[in-house]
Amino acid sequence: MEHADDRSAALDRLLRHYAGRLAEAHDHLVPGQPPAPRFADRRAALSWLDEERANLVAAITATPHPHNPYVILEMAGRIGDYLKLRRGFAELTAIYDSALEHCPGSAPAAFRATFLDAQACALRGLTRFPEAVAAHEEALRMHRAEGSLLGEAEGLTNLCHTLHEMRDIERAVRVLRKAVVLQGKAGNRRGEGAALTNLGRSLEELGRYEEAVGVYQRDIEICRVVGDWHGEAVTQNNLGLALRELGRAGEAAAAHAAARDAFHRADDRHGVAMPLTNLSTALRAGGLGDGSDTLEEAVALCRDLGDKRGEGVALTNLATNRLQAGAPAEAAQMLTRASDLLKEAGATHIQAKALMSLGKVWGCSGPRTGPLKRSARRSRSTGRPGTATGRGKRSSCSRQPCGRRTEKKPSLSVRRRSPHSARLTTRH
Repeated sequence: MEHADDRSAALDRLLRHYAGRLAEAHDHLVPGQPPAPRFADRRAALSWLDEERANLVAAITATPHPHNPYVILEMAGRIGDYLKLRRGFAELTAIYDSALEHCPGSAPAAFRATFLDAQACALRGLTRFPEAVAAHEEALRMHRAEGSLLGEAEGLTNLCHTLHEMRDIERAVRVLRKAVVLQGKAGNRRGEGAALTNLGRSLEELGRYEEAVGVYQRDIEICRVVGDWHGEAVTQNNLGLALRELGRAGEAAAAHAAARDAFHRADDRHGVAMPLTNLSTALRAGGLGDGSDTLEEAVALCRDLGDKRGEGVALTNLATNRLQAGAPAEAAQMLTRASDLLKEAGATHIQAKALMSLGKVWGCSGPRTGPLKRSARRSRSTGRPGTATGRGKRSSCSRQPCGRRTEKKPSLSVRRRSPHSARLTTRH
C-alpha cells in the first residue's frame, strides 16, 4: 500500500510539473496574455513544447482514470493551440477522448460541451467529417440547453468551418451570419473575427468577392484591436485571394507577403508555406514576375514538413512557369510528381487539375510526347521532379488546406480555424 501511495504521489508531482510548464508555455501562444517569465519568448516556449510533445500527450492520455482529473482537463484545454499549430490532429483526438473520460459527472454540461466541440474540430482536421458534424451538433445542443450564448456562438463558428470543408457552402453562410451576430452579443471580439473570416471564405466560394473583401477587412481590424497578429496573418492570406479574383493583383501580392512575414514571426512553418504559392500567383497575375523563386521555396518547405498536398499544389504552379519558359520536359516531370503527391494526400479535385495540365503539356508537345512521357515516368520512379528543383537550387511549400483556382490552375489557400475549437478559455 505504501509503495502504491508513493507511486501515486510521484505521478501527482509529474502531472503538476507538466501542467505548470504547459500553462506558462501556453501564455506565449495566446494574444493579449502576459508572457510567463520562465520562457524568454514565443520561440523558446515552442521549442520546449516540441521537445516535450510526446511526454505531454502521454501524460494526458495515459494517466489512469480518475487520477487527478482536473489537472488532466486543464492540460487538455491548454495543449490544443500548440498541437493545432503543429497539425497534430490525431493526438488531439486522443487527448479529447481522454478529457471527456476524465470529465467528472458533477462538471457543468457546458464544460463537457466545450471539449466535445474541440474534439469535433480535431476530427475535422482528420477529414472525419460526419463524426465531426455529429459532435458539433451535440455540443450545440448542450450549450443551448445551458443557455450559454458564448458556447453556442463558438459552436456555430466551428460547425461552419466543418461545413465549408464538406463543401456545404450555402448552409455555412447562413449559419455563419448568425454566428457573427452571437459572437458580437457575447462580447467575444476574437470569436467574432474568426466567424467573419470563415464567412468571407464561404462568400468567396460563392463568387461574392467584394463582400468577402469587406468581411476580411473587418476581421483584420478586430485582430489588430485584440492583438491577434497570427489570426491577422491568415486573414491577410484570404484577403489576397479575394483581391486577386477582383483583378487587384498588386494589392493581393502585398496581402500574401504580409501573411508570409507574420507566419514567420509566429514560427508557424505550415503557415509560411500557405501564402508562398498564392504570392507567386499574384505576382504572375500582376506582371510583377513569375514567382518561381517563391514556388521553389514553397516546394522545399512542404517537402521538409511532409506536406504532400502543399508540395503537389506548389509543383503544379511551378510547372506552369516551366512550360511558359519553354521547358515542357521539366513541366511534365513536375506535374507527374504533383499528381502522385496529391493522390496520396487524398486531394483528388486538385489532382484532377494537375492531370488536366499534364494532358495539355502532352497535347501541345506533338512529336515530343513520347520523350516527355518517359521523362515523367522517370520522375515518378525516383520520387523527384528531375531538374525541377530550379537549376540546382533547393526545390521548394494551409487551417490546411483549401485548394484555390487561379487562371484554371490550383493554388494553395489555408484558413484560420475558429478560435475556440481546441481550448476551454481562449480562442485559437
